[in-house]
Amino acid sequence: MAEIFFKICDNEHQTVPVNAQDKLGNTPLYLSLKSSHVQTFLLLMNGADPNLANAEGTTPLHIICQQYHNNDLAELFFYLNDVNQQTVQIKTQDKLGDTPLHLALCYGQKKAAYSLLRRGVIRI
Repeated sequence: MAEIFFKICDNEHQTVPVNAQDKLGNTPLYLSLKSSHVQTFLLLMNGADPNLANAEGTTPLHIICQQYHNNDLAELFFYLNDVNQQTVQIKTQDKLGDTPLHLALCYGQKKAAYSLLRRGVIRI
């Protein structure tokens, strides 16, 4: 459904406000990461900002690092942003002071932690 929507808007030369925020500061990208990774892909490919934080300072990368069920999502997220030549801020702290690496380690997300380390989250 989202793919059709983007296609229609593109055909009509209409822009889609992919970075619109609700009253909590959540964007469509932030919400899609909690449910549909197909929509996540479409949003990123259509210009969604991968660094936009909500009112709690949580970024899409924070959400990815808290998910138990998808260990490969961080690498896919980085790949899609590389394709779009978007830089992902990997050291951002939320309002509790948590970074994506801290959350990945707390939630047992070994692949996400490895992806962050490979991208230079800390210097070794």
